[in-house]
Amino acid sequence: MILSPTEFDDPSTMVVLAEEELVVIDLKSPGWPSIQPPYLASLHCSAITCSHHVSNIPLKLWERIITAGSKQNVQFSNMPWPINGGISKAPDPPQRDLLLTGHEDGTVRFWNASGVCLSLLYKLSTVKVFLTDADLNDNMNQLGEDEWPPLRKVGSFDPYSDDPRLGIQKIFLCKYSGYLAVAGTAGQVLVMELNDEEAEQGIDHAEADFLQDQEGYKWKGHERLKTKDGPVQFEPGFQPFVLVQCQPPAVVTSLALHSEWKLVAFGTSHGFGLFDHQQKRLVFV
Repeated sequence: MILSPTEFDDPSTMVVLAEEELVVIDLKSPGWPSIQPPYLASLHCSAITCSHHVSNIPLKLWERIITAGSKQNVQFSNMPWPINGGISKAPDPPQRDLLLTGHEDGTVRFWNASGVCLSLLYKLSTVKVFLTDADLNDNMNQLGEDEWPPLRKVGSFDPYSDDPRLGIQKIFLCKYSGYLAVAGTAGQVLVMELNDEEAEQGIDHAEADFLQDQEGYKWKGHERLKTKDGPVQFEPGFQPFVLVQCQPPAVVTSLALHSEWKLVAFGTSHGFGLFDHQQKRLVFV
């Protein structure tokens, strides 16, 4: 069969198969936005540092997470997925399962793990809480007058971390209350709650000193992360309301959350702590 050149004169999409992900670009919409892929998601878009699986998620929590995630997808095109493929013969999943992955760049990604194909529901970033040396402006999106062709980053794969201390090491989600606790490489423990609206709020701070009875010990590892002063603007989704900083700022190796008692337990190689996140005070160190 011979195709006339006119059949290729008005393309609607461009499909790019990169080494780590599949990128599809909408050529009909202004700005050429990307189309969110329904499969072949780049699970390790930033290096995975931990994971947490929660099964049989209540419908209300599931819908709230999906709603928060949909508000993050405004940069994607509304064009239907243009690739036609096979038909999945797998039965509908009997329950709703979540896979939470912690990443080196300080993000937590929520994946629909109910079926045979993982799909991204929502992404949480802890970077807003801390001060880092990274330039928050994406220089690739700032075009000079004489630059041609215009360049911008597409896709989600970005293996580079602004600060290795941001890495997420432990995650604990209570599916009944919606409380979430995440702990990182520099001894930071954040407790969050799910909010359907964006909010500007301050974060309460507490310090758990595991070396208060040890004289002469000198920590030779990395420094703690510095936090931003004043209220922080958070988008809809999981929003931190308390930060517990372990001293010394070693990697958090264990984490647990009890929503009914409003307690979060955490440990490093130097000790163990228990914090009441309702009364904002340490119970035990």
